[in-house]
Amino acid sequence: MKQIFADTFYWIASINPEDDWHSRTRTFTGTLDRMQVVTTDEVLTEILTLFARRGGQMRHRAVQLVKGVMNNPKILVTTQSSG
Repeated sequence: MKQIFADTFYWIASINPEDDWHSRTRTFTGTLDRMQVVTTDEVLTEILTLFARRGGQMRHRAVQLVKGVMNNPKILVTTQSSG
């Protein structure tokens, strides 16, 4: 199975309707059914940190996103290494 890396930019745009890339990211997500998405635990931490101060609704979206990523068998979350 082909793998594609999802960085912080991708996840933020996918859950933030005010992001300029939101609609394009959502459309792109629909094309990923034959790929395994790979991300890192550090990317998920960045998302939670960014949305921690953006109000209850965005904080909730970020938490739901991270829970969904962690529980999705099509998404591989790896530990970020330093070298």
